[in-house]
Amino acid sequence: MSELKINPELLLAWAAGELSAADVTAVEAVLAGAPELARRATRFRKVVELMRTDDSRPVPAALLTEAKSLFAERRTAKVGPGWLESLKRVVAALVYDSRPRGALAGLRSGASDSFQLSYESELADVDVQLDSLPLDAGDPPRWRMLAQVTPHGDAAVASAVLVHAGTLDAVAEVRADETGLIRIDVSSGRFDLLVAVGADVIVVPGVSPE
Repeated sequence: MSELKINPELLLAWAAGELSAADVTAVEAVLAGAPELARRATRFRKVVELMRTDDSRPVPAALLTEAKSLFAERRTAKVGPGWLESLKRVVAALVYDSRPRGALAGLRSGASDSFQLSYESELADVDVQLDSLPLDAGDPPRWRMLAQVTPHGDAAVASAVLVHAGTLDAVAEVRADETGLIRIDVSSGRFDLLVAVGADVIVVPGVSPE
């Protein structure tokens, strides 16, 4: 792989184990000299591992142990009623969307069966995967949202609220698991995901399965 250019698609392919041995060697040679890229690549790999875990089976012990070692030492975040209004908000920026470029330009012809979004901010990074759910005939489309929140410091990931985009009208409120993974089933629409991370709230804007 000559004149290797690292982009999110290549990092995701590396994280998912989809590259040839030669390409893996080339990518890892670049990562060895680029700490920020290496941090993002490591994050992508952990996200792939967590999102591939089948909820119908126990989480592999080795993965659970590693996840606990990464997140268990973070202090417990305490949130109560009205936490959305009381905590400082940090808006995350979209850095990757796996959908075609035409879709990003507003030419979407419909929802994909599955796609990924990656957001970054000074507070935390958030990787989102949306998968279409099986439906009975006549049911409206629904998707499962998996959001992996990776704080930059030692703050814990606590509650998360999915709201209609640009509002505080809640669609669902859940708690993250001990690894910072959030699961929410959603229908059609455009949403913001607000996540309490320590004493702040990270805002993941404009999440839409369409």
